[in-house]
Amino acid sequence: MTLEKNNNIVNPFIFNSLLQSLGEDGLKPIIQEFIAYAPEQVSNLHTYIDTLAHNDIHKEAHSIKGSASNLGFSSLAEYCQQLESAANNEDSADYSRLLSSINTAFNEIKSELSKQNLI
Repeated sequence: MTLEKNNNIVNPFIFNSLLQSLGEDGLKPIIQEFIAYAPEQVSNLHTYIDTLAHNDIHKEAHSIKGSASNLGFSSLAEYCQQLESAANNEDSADYSRLLSSINTAFNEIKSELSKQNLI
């Protein structure tokens, strides 16, 4: 199994490199852990945004970004990078839009991974 199409949801180069290195049996549990834990992180972002806890927003967005980037989840990583930058600047104007984009990207990732029978 490999991803062949290039999209902003899952970067096939990164994903296929991981798949080649780890094999499906090695990659699948990592992806499943990400899918299981990310909703809690997104929920934390909701809480932090509601209270304008800029430092916590930065830390949580950075954490999600790192995991998403390492797994090839490009759009999610990009939205988290934008949120992280906004939090660094304590610029809350785009928090809601970015959080919505993060939720959408996460759902698109789950859909794509489900199509690949990885979750």
